[in-house]
Amino acid sequence: MSEEVKDKVLKCKVLEKVYKNEYTEEDIKLISEIAREELKFLVRNGIPITPQNFEIWFYIFCYILEELKEIPPDEKIKELFKKFYNKKLKYKPVDPKLLKTISKRLEKEIDNVLSLINNHTNVLDKHQQNLEKIQQKTENKNVNIYELLKEILSEVRSLKEQNEILKTKLQEAQVQISELKEELSQTKKDASIDFLTKVYNRRSFIRALKDFVRDYYERKYPFALLMIDIDHFKKINDTYGHLCGDKVLRAVAETLKLNLRARDIVGRYGGEEFGVILPGSNLAQAVNIAERLREAVEELTIDCNGTPIKVTISIGVATMKDGLNEESLINLADEALYLAKRSGRNRVKTMLDVEIEKRKEKEKNE
Repeated sequence: MSEEVKDKVLKCKVLEKVYKNEYTEEDIKLISEIAREELKFLVRNGIPITPQNFEIWFYIFCYILEELKEIPPDEKIKELFKKFYNKKLKYKPVDPKLLKTISKRLEKEIDNVLSLINNHTNVLDKHQQNLEKIQQKTENKNVNIYELLKEILSEVRSLKEQNEILKTKLQEAQVQISELKEELSQTKKDASIDFLTKVYNRRSFIRALKDFVRDYYERKYPFALLMIDIDHFKKINDTYGHLCGDKVLRAVAETLKLNLRARDIVGRYGGEEFGVILPGSNLAQAVNIAERLREAVEELTIDCNGTPIKVTISIGVATMKDGLNEESLINLADEALYLAKRSGRNRVKTMLDVEIEKRKEKEKNE
């Protein structure tokens, strides 16, 4: 979050007191309440609980509890986000019914943990009061030292027992929350993956592409886009049947994944067409990767009911540059893909090849 936003728009008074080491017990309770309400909101709305998101939303909930004094509906909270940060929310809950169920359970566990901490704080307060009373007794010259030591040891044992109870309960809560987080993560993953090919579906792929486009304009971080089409796929379906076609799609998708880097993103764009995002790649590097993918698929032999089938792919390559958005970048890669198809299939063509082809056509017509 920028310092400008913090200083000129959002302030959290209780945090400022903490930074100055001037906080009270009431301030700690307020921070717990802010964290509780914030976490519940993030879980309800499917917003990843990353350090950056936690910081951003903590300031918003601090503003709500310090200035508004009550928690408004979620839509009003989202409006505050847009007002203070001047951008749209990009996180959307997936699979609403299941997500709602998991969210409620996670909220309950978060409440339980915060409640345990508050209760333990109250227990510590009582022990502190008891120890202060014992301290007062030491000022009495007639006090029995042996009895005094017994009281101190009793308080220490009781405090130790309370700490062990808290530790056990926190460990149990941690296990529950970890299981719920894993369940929530799997739910989101399932909603973003194409059921047949096990790569990203079109919606998730486009969302990732938008993120890379935005990152390019913010940090000038380069990337390339490949658009890939399985050659003569309709003929495969017509000749061998749709089940065989599905097998080909799965085999090609798996081959693409095996021959890409861990940071690369592959998605099924539609039908027999795939898209690949290559972070940090220039045009020459992207062409090398595309050729590697093309050769790997060409080497495949897919068994369809005892019949070996060979498949090939055509690939169009484009790189991000100023003036483009995700749609125009896809169009450039698609144009290169269509050129690869027209040129005989089973080959790689780039946005530069398209430009050269257009110039030749123009010169020919002149």
